[in-house]
Amino acid sequence: MKNISIKSIATFFSFLMILVSTAQYNHSNDKNVSVVKEFSFETFNRLQGKLINIETIEISEKQTRLELNNEILRQVNEYHQTEIDFDNELKKLKTAEKIFDWLTVNTDFDESDVDLLKKLSEDFTSKKFDNAISNLEIGLSKNDISAEKFNKYQSIVNGVKLIEHQYPGSFTSQATAKSWRCAFALAGLALAGASLVAGCNPPAAAATVGVGCYLAATGFIAASVRVGLACED
Repeated sequence: MKNISIKSIATFFSFLMILVSTAQYNHSNDKNVSVVKEFSFETFNRLQGKLINIETIEISEKQTRLELNNEILRQVNEYHQTEIDFDNELKKLKTAEKIFDWLTVNTDFDESDVDLLKKLSEDFTSKKFDNAISNLEIGLSKNDISAEKFNKYQSIVNGVKLIEHQYPGSFTSQATAKSWRCAFALAGLALAGASLVAGCNPPAAAATVGVGCYLAATGFIAASVRVGLACED
Protein backbone atom coordinates (compact mmCIF):
# COMPACT_ATOMS: atom_id res chain seq x y z
CA MET A 1 0.00 0.00 0.00
CA LYS A 2 1.35 3.41 -0.91
CA ASN A 3 2.10 5.81 1.89
CA ILE A 4 -0.40 8.62 2.27
CA SER A 5 1.27 11.97 2.71
CA ILE A 6 0.51 14.25 5.64
CA LYS A 7 -0.50 16.87 3.09
CA SER A 8 -3.10 14.51 1.59
CA ILE A 9 -4.51 13.72 5.02
CA ALA A 10 -4.72 17.40 5.86
CA THR A 11 -6.50 18.10 2.57
CA PHE A 12 -8.97 15.27 3.21
CA PHE A 13 -9.84 16.47 6.72
CA SER A 14 -10.20 20.03 5.50
CA PHE A 15 -12.68 18.86 2.88
CA LEU A 16 -14.53 16.77 5.50
CA MET A 17 -14.78 19.77 7.82
CA ILE A 18 -16.32 21.84 5.02
CA LEU A 19 -18.94 19.16 4.37
CA VAL A 20 -19.84 18.82 8.05
CA SER A 21 -20.01 22.57 8.55
CA THR A 22 -22.23 22.99 5.49
CA ALA A 23 -24.56 20.23 6.62
CA GLN A 24 -24.85 21.76 10.09
CA TYR A 25 -25.49 25.18 8.59
CA ASN A 26 -28.23 23.88 6.31
CA HIS A 27 -29.81 21.90 9.14
CA SER A 28 -29.78 24.98 11.34
CA ASN A 29 -31.42 27.02 8.60
CA ASP A 30 -34.11 24.37 8.12
CA LYS A 31 -35.33 25.04 11.65
CA ASN A 32 -36.16 28.58 10.63
CA VAL A 33 -38.06 27.57 7.52
CA SER A 34 -41.80 27.07 8.05
CA VAL A 35 -43.01 24.17 5.93
CA VAL A 36 -46.63 24.77 4.96
CA LYS A 37 -48.86 21.81 5.78
CA GLU A 38 -51.21 21.07 2.90
CA PHE A 39 -54.62 19.41 3.14
CA SER A 40 -55.50 16.34 1.14
CA PHE A 41 -58.85 16.52 -0.65
CA GLU A 42 -59.00 12.83 -1.44
CA THR A 43 -62.12 12.55 0.74
CA PHE A 44 -63.83 15.35 -1.21
CA ASN A 45 -62.83 13.82 -4.54
CA ARG A 46 -64.35 10.46 -3.58
CA LEU A 47 -67.54 11.74 -1.97
CA GLN A 48 -68.54 14.86 -3.91
CA GLY A 49 -72.17 14.90 -4.96
CA LYS A 50 -73.16 12.11 -2.57
CA LEU A 51 -74.79 14.18 0.19
CA ILE A 52 -78.50 13.88 0.85
CA ASN A 53 -80.72 16.24 -1.15
CA ILE A 54 -81.62 18.63 1.65
CA GLU A 55 -84.62 19.92 -0.31
CA THR A 56 -86.31 16.59 0.46
CA ILE A 57 -85.96 17.02 4.22
CA GLU A 58 -89.31 17.85 5.80
CA ILE A 59 -89.41 19.77 9.06
CA SER A 60 -91.93 21.65 11.16
CA GLU A 61 -91.42 25.30 12.08
CA LYS A 62 -92.96 24.61 15.49
CA GLN A 63 -90.18 22.29 16.58
CA THR A 64 -87.62 23.23 19.21
CA ARG A 65 -83.97 23.36 18.14
CA LEU A 66 -83.36 19.92 19.69
CA GLU A 67 -86.43 18.44 17.99
CA LEU A 68 -85.46 20.04 14.71
CA ASN A 69 -81.94 18.61 14.74
CA ASN A 70 -83.16 15.20 15.87
CA GLU A 71 -85.60 15.13 12.94
CA ILE A 72 -82.86 16.14 10.51
CA LEU A 73 -80.63 13.40 11.93
CA ARG A 74 -83.43 10.84 11.60
CA GLN A 75 -83.92 11.61 7.91
CA VAL A 76 -80.19 11.81 7.18
CA ASN A 77 -79.56 8.50 8.95
CA GLU A 78 -82.39 6.88 7.03
CA TYR A 79 -80.92 8.10 3.73
CA HIS A 80 -77.36 6.96 4.46
CA GLN A 81 -78.40 3.88 6.48
CA THR A 82 -76.43 5.09 9.49
CA GLU A 83 -77.11 5.70 13.18
CA ILE A 84 -75.07 8.81 13.96
CA ASP A 85 -76.04 11.11 16.80
CA PHE A 86 -74.54 14.06 18.66
CA ASP A 87 -74.58 15.41 22.18
CA ASN A 88 -78.01 16.79 23.09
CA GLU A 89 -76.50 20.01 24.43
CA LEU A 90 -74.78 20.60 21.08
CA LYS A 91 -78.05 20.02 19.23
CA LYS A 92 -79.79 22.66 21.36
CA LEU A 93 -77.31 25.45 20.62
CA LYS A 94 -78.33 28.33 18.35
CA THR A 95 -75.30 30.61 18.06
CA ALA A 96 -71.79 30.22 16.71
CA GLU A 97 -70.22 31.40 19.97
CA LYS A 98 -72.05 28.78 22.02
CA ILE A 99 -71.13 26.05 19.55
CA PHE A 100 -67.47 27.10 19.68
CA ASP A 101 -67.64 27.07 23.48
CA TRP A 102 -68.97 23.51 23.31
CA LEU A 103 -66.12 22.61 20.94
CA THR A 104 -63.43 23.86 23.33
CA VAL A 105 -64.97 22.10 26.34
CA ASN A 106 -65.70 18.73 24.71
CA THR A 107 -62.82 18.27 22.25
CA ASP A 108 -59.09 18.99 22.10
CA PHE A 109 -59.73 22.23 20.20
CA ASP A 110 -58.82 25.36 22.19
CA GLU A 111 -59.22 29.13 21.80
CA SER A 112 -56.41 29.33 19.24
CA ASP A 113 -58.27 26.80 17.12
CA VAL A 114 -61.47 28.82 17.45
CA ASP A 115 -59.59 31.92 16.28
CA LEU A 116 -58.36 30.02 13.22
CA LEU A 117 -61.88 28.82 12.40
CA LYS A 118 -63.30 32.32 12.81
CA LYS A 119 -60.62 33.66 10.47
CA LEU A 120 -61.49 30.89 8.00
CA SER A 121 -65.15 31.90 8.11
CA GLU A 122 -64.24 35.53 7.41
CA ASP A 123 -62.06 34.46 4.51
CA PHE A 124 -64.84 32.31 3.04
CA THR A 125 -67.04 35.39 2.61
CA SER A 126 -64.30 37.77 1.48
CA LYS A 127 -61.87 35.65 -0.55
CA LYS A 128 -61.96 32.81 -3.05
CA PHE A 129 -62.64 29.44 -1.43
CA ASP A 130 -59.21 27.99 -2.28
CA ASN A 131 -57.45 31.10 -0.98
CA ALA A 132 -59.33 30.79 2.31
CA ILE A 133 -58.14 27.19 2.63
CA SER A 134 -54.56 28.21 1.79
CA ASN A 135 -54.64 30.85 4.53
CA LEU A 136 -55.76 28.20 7.03
CA GLU A 137 -52.90 25.92 5.94
CA ILE A 138 -50.45 28.76 6.56
CA GLY A 139 -52.00 29.51 9.94
CA LEU A 140 -51.77 25.87 11.00
CA SER A 141 -48.17 25.66 9.80
CA LYS A 142 -47.24 28.43 12.22
CA ASN A 143 -48.66 26.43 15.12
CA ASP A 144 -47.13 23.32 16.60
CA ILE A 145 -50.13 21.00 16.20
CA SER A 146 -50.23 17.24 16.23
CA ALA A 147 -50.89 15.13 13.15
CA GLU A 148 -54.13 14.00 14.80
CA LYS A 149 -55.43 17.56 15.15
CA PHE A 150 -54.32 18.44 11.60
CA ASN A 151 -56.40 15.50 10.39
CA LYS A 152 -59.40 16.94 12.23
CA TYR A 153 -58.96 20.23 10.39
CA GLN A 154 -58.70 18.23 7.19
CA SER A 155 -61.99 16.56 8.11
CA ILE A 156 -63.63 19.97 8.54
CA VAL A 157 -62.40 21.52 5.29
CA ASN A 158 -63.32 18.43 3.27
CA GLY A 159 -66.80 18.48 4.78
CA VAL A 160 -67.22 22.19 4.12
CA LYS A 161 -66.00 21.73 0.55
CA LEU A 162 -68.49 18.89 0.00
CA ILE A 163 -71.34 21.13 1.19
CA GLU A 164 -70.17 24.15 -0.77
CA HIS A 165 -69.81 22.02 -3.92
CA GLN A 166 -73.32 20.58 -3.69
CA TYR A 167 -74.98 23.64 -2.13
CA PRO A 168 -73.04 26.73 -3.28
CA GLY A 169 -73.14 29.71 -0.94
CA SER A 170 -73.67 27.71 2.25
CA PHE A 171 -70.44 29.12 3.69
CA THR A 172 -69.37 31.74 1.15
CA SER A 173 -72.42 33.89 0.40
CA GLN A 174 -72.31 37.32 2.05
CA ALA A 175 -75.93 37.88 1.01
CA THR A 176 -76.97 34.76 2.89
CA ALA A 177 -75.20 35.92 6.04
CA LYS A 178 -76.83 39.35 5.89
CA SER A 179 -80.29 37.97 5.17
CA TRP A 180 -80.24 36.10 8.49
CA ARG A 181 -78.88 39.14 10.40
CA CYS A 182 -76.29 36.90 12.01
CA ALA A 183 -72.94 35.22 11.42
CA PHE A 184 -74.46 32.58 9.16
CA ALA A 185 -71.26 31.20 7.67
CA LEU A 186 -69.53 31.32 11.03
CA ALA A 187 -72.34 29.36 12.67
CA GLY A 188 -72.23 26.73 9.97
CA LEU A 189 -68.48 26.39 10.30
CA ALA A 190 -68.78 26.14 14.09
CA LEU A 191 -71.24 23.27 13.70
CA ALA A 192 -69.01 21.62 11.10
CA GLY A 193 -66.12 21.78 13.51
CA ALA A 194 -68.11 20.45 16.46
CA SER A 195 -69.87 17.69 14.52
CA LEU A 196 -66.97 16.40 12.46
CA VAL A 197 -64.34 16.68 15.18
CA ALA A 198 -66.51 15.05 17.82
CA GLY A 199 -68.25 12.57 15.56
CA CYS A 200 -66.70 11.56 12.26
CA ASN A 201 -63.12 12.09 11.20
CA PRO A 202 -62.06 11.56 7.56
CA PRO A 203 -63.12 8.06 6.50
CA ALA A 204 -60.50 5.51 5.58
CA ALA A 205 -60.49 4.54 1.93
CA ALA A 206 -61.83 1.06 2.61
CA ALA A 207 -63.99 1.81 5.64
CA THR A 208 -67.59 1.74 4.44
CA VAL A 209 -68.95 2.54 7.90
CA GLY A 210 -66.63 5.52 8.16
CA VAL A 211 -67.74 6.85 4.79
CA GLY A 212 -71.43 6.57 5.71
CA CYS A 213 -70.85 8.30 9.04
CA TYR A 214 -68.92 11.12 7.40
CA LEU A 215 -71.54 11.66 4.69
CA ALA A 216 -74.35 11.60 7.24
CA ALA A 217 -72.59 14.09 9.53
CA THR A 218 -71.83 16.40 6.62
CA GLY A 219 -75.41 16.11 5.35
CA PHE A 220 -76.67 16.98 8.83
CA ILE A 221 -74.52 20.14 8.81
CA ALA A 222 -75.74 21.13 5.34
CA ALA A 223 -79.39 20.68 6.31
CA SER A 224 -79.01 22.49 9.64
CA VAL A 225 -77.35 25.43 7.92
CA ARG A 226 -80.07 25.67 5.30
CA VAL A 227 -82.98 25.63 7.76
CA GLY A 228 -81.64 28.61 9.69
CA LEU A 229 -78.97 27.50 12.10
CA ALA A 230 -77.81 30.01 14.69
CA CYS A 231 -79.94 32.96 13.70
CA GLU A 232 -80.15 34.62 17.05
CA ASP A 233 -78.42 37.98 17.47
